[in-house]
Amino acid sequence: MKQKITPTAAIFSLSLFLSAGLLFAVQPLTGKLLLPLVGGTPAGWVVSMAFFQIALLVGYGISYGLGRMPVRWHGVGYLVLLCIGAFFLPVGLGSIGTVDVSQQPMMAVILMLGTGVAVPFIALATSGPTLQRLYSASKSTDANDPYYLYAASNLGSFFGLLSYPFLVEPFFELPRQSILWGFGYGGLALLGLICLVLIIRHGQTPVSGTVTEETHAAPVTAFQRLKWVLYAAIPSSLILGVTTKITTDVASAPLIWILPLSLYLLTMVMAFAKKRRYDATLLTLIVPFLVMLVLSRDAYHIGRASFIDFSLSIVCFSLLSLYLHHQLAASRPPVKKLTEFYFFMSLGGALGGALNAFVAPVLFSWYWEYPAMLLLGLLMIPKTLMPIDKSKVINLFIAFTSLIIIGLFFIFLMIPEGDLSEKKHLIKIIVGVSFTLLMVLCIFPRYLAFVLLILCIGNDIDISHKALDRSRSFFGISKINDNTDKDGLTIRSYIHGTTLHGMQRLTPQISIEPTTYYTRNGPAGDYMTIDDPKQIALVGLGAGNLLCYQSPNRQFTVFEIDQTVIDLAHRWFTYISECGEPTFVVGDGRLKIAESNKIFNLIVIDAFSSDAVPVHLLTTEALKIYLNHLAPNGRLMLHITNRYINLAPPIAGAAKDLGLAGAVKLWTPDDKDNPNLGSASHYILLARNATLTAPFLSRGWVDLASQPIGKAWTDSYSNILLNLKNPYAKTKLSDNQEDRK
Repeated sequence: MKQKITPTAAIFSLSLFLSAGLLFAVQPLTGKLLLPLVGGTPAGWVVSMAFFQIALLVGYGISYGLGRMPVRWHGVGYLVLLCIGAFFLPVGLGSIGTVDVSQQPMMAVILMLGTGVAVPFIALATSGPTLQRLYSASKSTDANDPYYLYAASNLGSFFGLLSYPFLVEPFFELPRQSILWGFGYGGLALLGLICLVLIIRHGQTPVSGTVTEETHAAPVTAFQRLKWVLYAAIPSSLILGVTTKITTDVASAPLIWILPLSLYLLTMVMAFAKKRRYDATLLTLIVPFLVMLVLSRDAYHIGRASFIDFSLSIVCFSLLSLYLHHQLAASRPPVKKLTEFYFFMSLGGALGGALNAFVAPVLFSWYWEYPAMLLLGLLMIPKTLMPIDKSKVINLFIAFTSLIIIGLFFIFLMIPEGDLSEKKHLIKIIVGVSFTLLMVLCIFPRYLAFVLLILCIGNDIDISHKALDRSRSFFGISKINDNTDKDGLTIRSYIHGTTLHGMQRLTPQISIEPTTYYTRNGPAGDYMTIDDPKQIALVGLGAGNLLCYQSPNRQFTVFEIDQTVIDLAHRWFTYISECGEPTFVVGDGRLKIAESNKIFNLIVIDAFSSDAVPVHLLTTEALKIYLNHLAPNGRLMLHITNRYINLAPPIAGAAKDLGLAGAVKLWTPDDKDNPNLGSASHYILLARNATLTAPFLSRGWVDLASQPIGKAWTDSYSNILLNLKNPYAKTKLSDNQEDRK
């Protein structure tokens, strides 16, 4: 007979559900507030996630300390903490004092979160261990094993995350979101009081969990604590690694952040549930193969970053996290060590987040923390070679058949378009076949980890040898490469993340000729031909191509958030030295333009991070800021070339709401533009009236009002899913992106 849920269990479950929902709902809320302040870079979310993991550790540490007290006083201390946190409501971002965001972005993020949301978040973080310990003192039949309540807690986290982009963000402005969150916080304090009253009136006697009783519990070894830390740290690091991988090339927005985090929480729910719906043994067979697949594609970068890569990474991360969380749940101690268990688990989570946010940017010039954690995860899996009895033959046959099919699919993905006789392509195929055969033979994951490590290191050495420069900052990874064309002339490329951000021919006669997305025959050239803007604001520098549209009375003001980009443009390209030094303003373009007292004839928004869409630069509020600094006859130029998102509909919606005229051009270079290395590009022009856009219509531009019009993005609403491009549609726009090799 199915066991009924008691009223006590229901109240505790609801309390844990609400506390976890609040914990995770506040993260995208504050992340959204941070976006304009950190230039929309994925690192802003990574650092804030690391901050919340550290704050969670502090909360679990406080709960661990309170766990040394009798259970009732533990509950009282918890309520006191909630009351203290209430003084910091409504939640938001605090002050950063004199810290410059562009110079010390990590410190700025930590200060804003620390002074704005840290105290109520830490108070909430004590809820999980505290309420489970209180429940262990109840008279419920399952009070001796309250760990299953952690599944309810993670379901609350899951709901809190998913509700944000679908139920909260579309309907409530950010200030109102903070107020609603405060009401939820008050509701939790009331539920916490009810839980404590239930334990005081109907709890076990004597109270379990006292210091005296804990002294009789079996000691936890240092090795056991280390395993708890590792089982928690690896998934914690992986979630940030896979999020960075996606947001680097798609967009840094709540909807994108939430997908990996939701799957992470779902693996927690599955691992800590009373009844497990998965086969851990099967995971030991599948996960090594998926890790091999992801790392082999990354090590040799087979094809450009695509939805296939993102999907493989998500599946691999999810199943590896599920296995590690399964091991974590299976190793949980008796209830008397509950608070200690959660403390070391949160310590692992904090260490994993800190690695990605604070350590890796200093140690690595690329995102090597992600493959490193995948390899470490493999080392945590025991050997897959095992005695086979008759009952397992069918299951193993199915598993091996599936692996062979996936392996063949892997080889298919490795086959490049074009000539298969090239040596490097043949090597890729041989490597793929070899790894597939090794997996079919059920090799040891630890052996596989070392093989993949050697491949990754070898590939990194190869990339480093070919690159003139590879730099990593808070705002992304930059790389400078030299290649030669068919005539033996040198072409220098600037790649940010995985995307080309400018090229220059080093031939003296044509070295200052704009290339790629900025050629004179393309949309950018139309602006300078039709009009003669005197004051130009350029948001995003890249290699500096646009600076060579210089004229005697023309002045450029460049707004660039990353000092590294400015340094690389000066060092490796001659656009600045030969075409004229502009006025540089270091900081987020939207914020710095708002602070400026200048009026511009042309404002150019060209500030992608790798291929990620700068959502905060394209909202209705952002366009209003630009208009306030645009001359009456001025124009706004938006460069929207990217692989994955069609930005035209939301911009058209914003233009309609603001009463602006617009034109759009999707341009593809022809043979006559090849000497200038022309790249397919997509631009939108906005102005206050149609007379300012009409001259462009004779040059292949199309009236923006005649194109599909979507819902405008705002600082409180942006929907990436509605504007995704067809991943299987092959256009010259997608073919002109560069990979990190």
